[in-house]
Amino acid sequence: MQREHERMPYSVQAAFRTPSSFLVAYSVNLSRGGLFLETSADIPTGALITLDLDIPNAGQISLNGVVAWRRGSEPTEGQPDGPPGLGIEFAADVAPVLGGVIDTLVSTFHGVQILVLSGDRQDRTTLARSIKSIISTAEVLQAADASVATTLMSGEIDLAVIDIDFDVEG
Repeated sequence: MQREHERMPYSVQAAFRTPSSFLVAYSVNLSRGGLFLETSADIPTGALITLDLDIPNAGQISLNGVVAWRRGSEPTEGQPDGPPGLGIEFAADVAPVLGGVIDTLVSTFHGVQILVLSGDRQDRTTLARSIKSIISTAEVLQAADASVATTLMSGEIDLAVIDIDFDVEG
């Protein structure tokens, strides 16, 4: 499926209501067109929704949207893997107000660089795959020893995951 708008990972608290409850969830990603909320809330596709986003250093912003798609906790054929949640498409009135801000956030986002350091190849590969399943947009670099890790860390690394059960000197 080709997306109309570029996405970036972005976590923000979103409060919303269903007919029977008040819920809080967190976004997984964001684009000018919408966002994905990680939640097990049972809200039907096509339902109108108002999200109160708690933006750090900016306060609370209310946005209207519609549930464009849902992903349940059980994998379904033809649906990509990922956490359960709701794909929210923003209403037309959101783009004029926040579209430029969202576009700037997305275009200046350079991704997350994660270094995995482990002497055991299988452990290193398993850790890298697990990280990619959680942060699909991350670039995961792998190192088997300290000298390789040092070389890789000369670039910009946001997070280092180090297996402390092996000899780092290698």
